[in-house]
Amino acid sequence: MKVLVVKTLAAVLLGSSLFWAEKQQVGQENVLTYTTHWVGNTFEGAGPNGYGRWVQNYVDEIEVTPDGSVITASEWDEAGRCTGIYKDGDVNRDLLKQYNGKGGHKAWGWGTASQAVAVEGNFIFIANTANELLRFRWNPNNIHEYAYIDQVPIGGDEKDTAIAMAARNGLLFLIRKSGEVQVRKTSDLSLVKAFRIEGARDIAIARDGSLWVIVGNRVERYSQDGKKLTGTIADVQRPSAISIGNDKDI
Repeated sequence: MKVLVVKTLAAVLLGSSLFWAEKQQVGQENVLTYTTHWVGNTFEGAGPNGYGRWVQNYVDEIEVTPDGSVITASEWDEAGRCTGIYKDGDVNRDLLKQYNGKGGHKAWGWGTASQAVAVEGNFIFIANTANELLRFRWNPNNIHEYAYIDQVPIGGDEKDTAIAMAARNGLLFLIRKSGEVQVRKTSDLSLVKAFRIEGARDIAIARDGSLWVIVGNRVERYSQDGKKLTGTIADVQRPSAISIGNDKDI
């Protein structure tokens, strides 16, 4: 894979507005171009507990599906929308809820408070602050259709929560604050293997199965067994998020 252009895409929720910015750095030149879009929050707001349409307070991580759905993760929202699904100017009305809202939640936001979210096909994965990996089924053609399926514990203590996830070809890669990388099957959430990448902070999976990981101030390439491969991006100052577009650009 040739890396000719490095792009950083960021979606930041500020108050009641969605801010989208694109930065582009070409080659070794210190030239940045920005395209900024503002979308006002015209939603009617919260309704009964756990229901309504509003933009959440902030976002820790986003996943963007091939059709343009944006699925978010955050540790806190005043009305409990820690996970939001946004598409074509709309947002899911009924909040995603652990146990389908029937109680027993250990994390805020109906058990979905999280810094790590991933999506593959019609499954959404959330690693919450109680170190539980949740799986939801959703309808990519209708963001208002979804249901809690199951969950597994990921182990560790409350200081070693998940900070990044990515899924592709039936495998889910989960990074914890300690640098542990768990590899799990998306079909049943079972653990396949685990390894460690010290300083890992975010991850994206390329079409060839290799892992592009933010490690400190660098972007490094690894095999699915945690072996470091050729291909490092070092001139990005302090990267905070990584993704691979449909055009294969990183």
